[in-house]
Amino acid sequence: MGGQAFIMGKILKMSEKKGSMDAQPLIAVNLRLVNAVTGKIIRTIYLSRTGEDFRKIMHFGLVNTITELASLLSDEIARKWFKEGGATCP
Repeated sequence: MGGQAFIMGKILKMSEKKGSMDAQPLIAVNLRLVNAVTGKIIRTIYLSRTGEDFRKIMHFGLVNTITELASLLSDEIARKWFKEGGATCP
């Protein structure tokens, strides 16, 4: 396998309330990037996002599904960790 690091953590909250006009997804996670050889924690992150966090104007940008919100949250975490230098691609 040869992995240099792994991600572990918890989904602290995950919900998708259905409103009359749209859904209101929410995700909160606490994750750690861990060195697979030494076991040392390289990076940690806590993020909580709702579909409203991505609204641009009126309903544009609003995220209505938990799946789409999870994808955006994953992208945000990867960007932050790469920017901080804790994660690199070979």
